[in-house]
Amino acid sequence: MIEQTSVQISALRERWHAERELRYARRNRIRHIDRLLDELEMLNIAEETQLPADLALRVQRLTAEMEHPLGNR
Repeated sequence: MIEQTSVQISALRERWHAERELRYARRNRIRHIDRLLDELEMLNIAEETQLPADLALRVQRLTAEMEHPLGNR
């Protein structure tokens, strides 16, 4: 009986960890997108006409990861 309970607790703990990892991954992606948008907005406010190469690369990587059509440009 104790062994069965221990197995159930372990299974629940593993599931909880997996769900938590998924939530954190989603939050981290949203934070990353938010940072990129902030940088793009600052460039827009400064009326910059050229996108810095490192920022362009990060945006391109994100669109490719998300399989967005802009990732192929």
